Parts: sequence; C-alpha cells; structure tokens
Amino acid sequence: MTHTYPSSFPDKSIWTAAKQIETTLVSQMLKSAGLHEFSESFSGGIGEEQFTSLLVEAHSSIIVENGGFGLSEAIYQHLLLQA
Repeated sequence: MTHTYPSSFPDKSIWTAAKQIETTLVSQMLKSAGLHEFSESFSGGIGEEQFTSLLVEAHSSIIVENGGFGLSEAIYQHLLLQA
C-alpha cells in the first residue's frame, strides 16, 4: 500500500516537502531509538556506518509512504500558510 498524493491538497510541491520533513523526523526518531545499531548484522568496516544510515533512511521513507505518523498533513497545512 502506497500513500499517494491526496487530491485534497492542491500544492504538490508543498506536499512533497512535508513528506520529506516527516521522513527526516522519523529517521531521527529511529536513530534515537537505537535502530541504526545492527550488532553483528554487518561485518563492520569503512562503509558500515554509511550503509546503516541509508538503511534507516529507507525504512523511514517506507514508513512515511505508508501513512507515517500523520505529520505530513500537519506540516503541509503549516507550510501552506507560510507560502
């Protein structure tokens, strides 16, 4: 199930920005919860930190695309007032 652009929001660029902001917030929440620490899942090395960061960002994006925490809509309304 993909959370698509709702037709009730007239400005697609603001909706996209709102989703990006929610994705960043969800990513930070997951990192704070320690979900970026995959003990023994990877063998370590130079790229492990970058890879796990990308993995958390991908998980965050999937969460938001499937409805997230509903922050995108509130952020959209706020950004729309600022535009």
